[in-house]
Amino acid sequence: MRAGLVGYAQSGKTTLFNALTGLHKGGGPGRAQVNLGAIKVPDARIDALSAIFEPRKTTFAEMQFVDVPGPAGKGSGLDAEALRALAGVDAFCL
Repeated sequence: MRAGLVGYAQSGKTTLFNALTGLHKGGGPGRAQVNLGAIKVPDARIDALSAIFEPRKTTFAEMQFVDVPGPAGKGSGLDAEALRALAGVDAFCL
């Protein structure tokens, strides 16, 4: 699943992104960039099934996050790069 973190500038989107992914991406004024990150979702049920069936490979679910910079000011919208990054997300987190 892919989730897009959207909201106003300086609202904590990058801080939330860093907390969820364990990455340390920069944010703040003048650093308008799209950040991408992914995490594996641990599941004890997958571990139990892997122990029973002993597959060659165990694949956990993956959650992807897209952190886009907020609009620069009142009345301005997202730039083209941010809109392209959000085009493929399954959910928006405001």
